[in-house]
Amino acid sequence: MTIKLTPELEERVRQRVAAGDASTVEDYVQRVVNEAVGCDEVLSAGPSTAAGESAGNVGRDLPALEPRRRPIMDMMREIWGDLSEEEARSLPSDGAEQADHYIYGTPKRKL
Repeated sequence: MTIKLTPELEERVRQRVAAGDASTVEDYVQRVVNEAVGCDEVLSAGPSTAAGESAGNVGRDLPALEPRRRPIMDMMREIWGDLSEEEARSLPSDGAEQADHYIYGTPKRKL
């Protein structure tokens, strides 16, 4: 399948990929289309016919392909990338050990 986009929309897609929303243009467009049609699966397309439909697969549920995942470091950079050194220093050093204290306000545990 070939999808034609306006130059402006194509540039916006490329900007989203560059910003780390997906690893490739194809991954980003796939995610957006899946969200738009309410589908969490990627359908496998069989051999194409002259009419552009998958031969023998019309109207059938096809097995889902494993979607490509973003590397965890890319996601961490996106989340923490704009954190200043001052903000980073102000974070508690015992955050994981004392999660209940910071989340729910319970007294700190003695470790």
